[in-house]
Amino acid sequence: MFKSAEADGGRTYGRLRYIFEAGTRRIDLGLEAKPDMELFVASLPGENENQLDVPVSVYVDGDGQVADCQGASTQNSAYADVACQQVRGQAFTKFYDEDSARISYVQELLIRFSTQAPDAEN
Repeated sequence: MFKSAEADGGRTYGRLRYIFEAGTRRIDLGLEAKPDMELFVASLPGENENQLDVPVSVYVDGDGQVADCQGASTQNSAYADVACQQVRGQAFTKFYDEDSARISYVQELLIRFSTQAPDAEN
């Protein structure tokens, strides 16, 4: 983890994740990204689209509450805004530093919009 300072001089933490690609061609392993939250909607943009994955960055304060949320890209910004509205109501894990003081952090979430309603039997 890298330590940085907030505007008031306090410490903040973030996670840095690297994705490495090796080789000259991509291999489709048939793996699908698992969303952190799924939202059901009546329709989505594009032909034959039944799901849309929207990544968001969430700034979680020391109390485990969402202090800020932004879409990871400007593409699908309207969906990112809706995703952030839904994420704001969630409670997140509280993290502590070596002095047992609560710390804030940034977490990346994948929010899936889907046109398929959940199964009533499940």
